[in-house]
Amino acid sequence: YDDPMVSEVFIDNHKNIKVSRKGVLINTPFGFRGEFDYRLYIAAMLNSAGLALDARCPIVDCVLEDKWRSRVNAIDTSVLNGEESRVCIRIPRQQKVSFYDILQVKLLPAIAAPVAAMPSRTRRR
Repeated sequence: YDDPMVSEVFIDNHKNIKVSRKGVLINTPFGFRGEFDYRLYIAAMLNSAGLALDARCPIVDCVLEDKWRSRVNAIDTSVLNGEESRVCIRIPRQQKVSFYDILQVKLLPAIAAPVAAMPSRTRRR
């Protein structure tokens, strides 16, 4: 959360945490000590929203009451055929994005940039 360029955190299991930084997915060196600590982290995070992740409620989508109003999506191990639960945390960020940024992460083909950069009233309809 300290990096303002990070907008999403993906946790596939206790050893694998990725972040989306400026639209690019990056593997991190971070992880949890084990599956038990990972499950505790998920439980504590969802408990703060009054929810739990288990076989009775295997998919959770909620907004946390943190200063960013982060959105959490979690899938329980019961749905994943015994694999560890998965979590995605989306952190809304107020940041300026330039056309260069969009082109750099290939969200817009370079050939379309001049048209997209034109004010809407000058485009053909």
